Amino acid sequence: MLNERINGLVPKNIWGPRKEESYFRRIFSLDRFLGKAILRIFVDTGYELYLNGRFIAAVDEWGNTRDYDTTPFLIPGRNIIAVKGINHGGHRGFALELMAKMEDGSTVSVVSDASWTVSPEELWGWKTLGYDDSGWEKARVLNLEQSGNRQWSGHPGDGIGKMVPNLDCSVFFNGSIPKCVDSPFFHSQKPDGEVPLGLLDIIGTEYQESINSFPAEVFFPVKVYDACPGNGTLENAEGILGKSGSPLKAVAPKSFEGPSLIVDFGGETVGFLRLQTKSKGNIHLRLSYGETRSECHHLPSRDMLLLKMVTEEVSICSGHQEWESHFRQGFRFVKVELEDCQSPVEIEATAVRTSIYQTPYAGYFSCSDALLNKIWENGRRTLHLCMQEYYLDGIKRDRFLWAGDTRLEVLINYYAFGDTALFKYSWLKLAEVQYADGAIPSVYGIGSPVLWDYIAWWIIAFDDYYLHTGDLEFPRTMKEHIVRAIDWLIAKSGEDGLIDVPVNRTEGWMCVLNKQSGKDLMMNFLFYRSLRTVAKLMDELGEMEMAKRYGALASKTLEAFNNLEGSPGIEVFTPAFGHLASGSIEGFEVIESHFRNHHAEEGMNFIREYWGDMIRAGSDTLWEAPIKATKFRVDEIGNIFDSLSRCHGWTAGPTYALLSEVAGIKPTAPGFKKFEVRPQMGHLKYVKGVVPTPLGLIAVSLECNGDRYRGTIFIPEGSSAMICLPKTADTVSFLLNDRECGEYPEFRKTMEKDYICIEVNIPGKYVFATGAN
Repeated sequence: MLNERINGLVPKNIWGPRKEESYFRRIFSLDRFLGKAILRIFVDTGYELYLNGRFIAAVDEWGNTRDYDTTPFLIPGRNIIAVKGINHGGHRGFALELMAKMEDGSTVSVVSDASWTVSPEELWGWKTLGYDDSGWEKARVLNLEQSGNRQWSGHPGDGIGKMVPNLDCSVFFNGSIPKCVDSPFFHSQKPDGEVPLGLLDIIGTEYQESINSFPAEVFFPVKVYDACPGNGTLENAEGILGKSGSPLKAVAPKSFEGPSLIVDFGGETVGFLRLQTKSKGNIHLRLSYGETRSECHHLPSRDMLLLKMVTEEVSICSGHQEWESHFRQGFRFVKVELEDCQSPVEIEATAVRTSIYQTPYAGYFSCSDALLNKIWENGRRTLHLCMQEYYLDGIKRDRFLWAGDTRLEVLINYYAFGDTALFKYSWLKLAEVQYADGAIPSVYGIGSPVLWDYIAWWIIAFDDYYLHTGDLEFPRTMKEHIVRAIDWLIAKSGEDGLIDVPVNRTEGWMCVLNKQSGKDLMMNFLFYRSLRTVAKLMDELGEMEMAKRYGALASKTLEAFNNLEGSPGIEVFTPAFGHLASGSIEGFEVIESHFRNHHAEEGMNFIREYWGDMIRAGSDTLWEAPIKATKFRVDEIGNIFDSLSRCHGWTAGPTYALLSEVAGIKPTAPGFKKFEVRPQMGHLKYVKGVVPTPLGLIAVSLECNGDRYRGTIFIPEGSSAMICLPKTADTVSFLLNDRECGEYPEFRKTMEKDYICIEVNIPGKYVFATGAN
């Protein structure tokens, strides 16, 4: 822990005078023989690391904390660490710790602090011991108190960080920069989706087609664009598709502006590019990946890592080769450029070996609006592609596990796939890097920022998990982490039970995602939900004193929230979209609020308006943010919001809402032991839905004819359903299997203001309808 540091040294987050780039130096001495040395480094958002002038690694991505065995690079006597720090966004600066264990058992520690020298420019010899840095400034320690002010509580090499083998990141070796964690989930086979007997009679055979549409293991391209001979020759560009019978042929006699073309895979994909080549000489390629065709015509942006496309330089040996990329990419298009290929080159085929999480397609939605159906389907595909080694926010950008993004992704998953393993793994990973004071990093990785609302989402996800799975064992194992996280939030609240968000003083990272300050409605809404979640979990776990404590705090916060100026009350909380678009999960709470207030048509129109243009732009996945008025298609040349990620899991909220709100299928007891069907169909003529549960599949088919509803439901074994249908003034009867409910004394009928309901507690298949006198 911090008070156990070697010689009391604590790594500080430092930076220099230039925000985009800074160059750091630190000379230190090892006067005795060196036994073993491990170095841990983090830079927001990338770095080049050198020891004694020798290159160690280059990393350019978020969450980049790594451990390196630096024993071979250090010498007795004076040594120098040199770091080029890159900042594309953020800003949490640079932190480093080197621990050297000496032969006699003693330990020497070197940490980042204000003693380091820093320059805004790269100068000859800056990496070497002999360079005179007397004119350099001293590093500035960053103010990061609001967003988590320490990088790690352990030590380099203690297993928390990712240990990188020597030279694995070197440009001179065929190694790849490792991600934070290897996935444990890609060794299994895709489970078979078994359809219960009679379910197809309710939903139709299109359900079988839907669950069979699992992404292919190998994905092939469909079209070629922008073929150009450049400074060379290019023949039969379509041959790269591998379908014309003859290959693409090209010669690139120069080392620049050679033959090029863009390959379109027809849809978003994630995986490893493959090429089948033949040549008498070596082949040199430059590959530029894009989610739109326009991206493939742009050079990577140096202004911001998050917006740049990915490029890859490739060398393939002579002969007949089957090459596969070492790097997983998310893309639809790839530009292939040939450079310095003196011998004729043939490319016989290209494909993608997909990286697909093995979970069955189980959920389903269909209605009388084809646009809503397509949005639901695209949301399922988007989420599935983002389920990788953990839940990624996006497959191209940022490619990391964010707590707030994942909370919504997992909620959508319960309705599309019903998977639990990936959520538990993701939440365990975030718990592993929980700070000593209880804060959960917003994104997985040591030294990651702390967003207060994302800590709330991390807690709220346990409420979702228990409700949809009925499993208490996982929350039980995570109890200590949950309590420490909620206590961290409580410490931010005042006497009135509300959190007063301070004005942001950090250099780039905000306290809450919506960048609001003061007694922010969104933050306190989430704070109340977090308190309520912990109180409920503690009660279920038998921790009655804690349940009482957190329950009382939740009641206090609720009362104060309802009395806040501008608060509509917590049950009808509907903040403006402008506030919510940056502060929630990209409009999802807007959808929820429409249906919470029984404005079904407004909710569906909101989905049509903000998600429909993604469909009209030719995309088969959903983009980072709901947008309107797209002027270009993804397969055309033109600027269509190039700053966006076009396969971003958190934007798939409609895939959840169309089943839970429009079809109205929601659990009312943990694990769907009880559930309700309370549809809000608006002007739709029919709705069909299938929801996977721990007890089996729930299926509902419902038609609306004027003011009359008629449908069929399948209730799995071990579950009971409350079916609630909208009523009009003359709706007085509820028919079950074409018989009056009164003929079923075991089923309870109730009349509500807007619904007529019946509780069916015997599993099976039922036909139901409303009727009049």
